[in-house]
Amino acid sequence: MPAGISYGLVGVLGARYWEFEDHDLVAGFPESGQPLTELGFHSLVDHIDAAAVGLGSLNRRVYLFSGYEYWRLRHDRRRHRMMVDRYYPQEISRVFRGIPPNIDTAFTNVDGNAPPDLTSVCLQV
Repeated sequence: MPAGISYGLVGVLGARYWEFEDHDLVAGFPESGQPLTELGFHSLVDHIDAAAVGLGSLNRRVYLFSGYEYWRLRHDRRRHRMMVDRYYPQEISRVFRGIPPNIDTAFTNVDGNAPPDLTSVCLQV
């Protein structure tokens, strides 16, 4: 990471999450975490199966997967926190054709031969 550039990270355990900047918990963020509902998840989501960061046309958004749905997160500059984008959740099978629900792993394909779009987020069942 170049000097002077910070990055954000969201950690998830069960139905709670934590926001970090660089390697530190965001100032004022509770050490016990916050419920996923604070990000905009519905209360039935009690865990996250996998997460990945989109590249290129995906605007470096964070994608979180649980069951048969996925959510896209963005950093809300006015609120200074992560939030679920509008129109989410969406069904995994509608965008990631052929991928069944309850995936185990997601990662971002940074191969130079792959187009930097939603197909670059790889899922494993």
